[in-house]
Amino acid sequence: MIEFQVNDMACGHCSRAIERAILAIDPDAHVAADPGSKRVRVLGARASASALAAAMAAEGYPAQLMGPQETGASRQAARSCCGSARCG
Repeated sequence: MIEFQVNDMACGHCSRAIERAILAIDPDAHVAADPGSKRVRVLGARASASALAAAMAAEGYPAQLMGPQETGASRQAARSCCGSARCG
């Protein structure tokens, strides 16, 4: 999964424009754009994260790639490498 923060996404129109932009360069991707959280999640992408971000920016929606430590499940996994209370 590739996840982006898109601060300029404010409504359904914005999310549909972002989805169309991504699908135009990667038709097999599964896109979930959520204006409430201002997050775009792309599953099964064949295009690179930078290509996806460029497609969104070309539509007027600059996107910031979220690092693995910034997503919910990955943040939890990164907190502790071994499950020990001493670690993380």
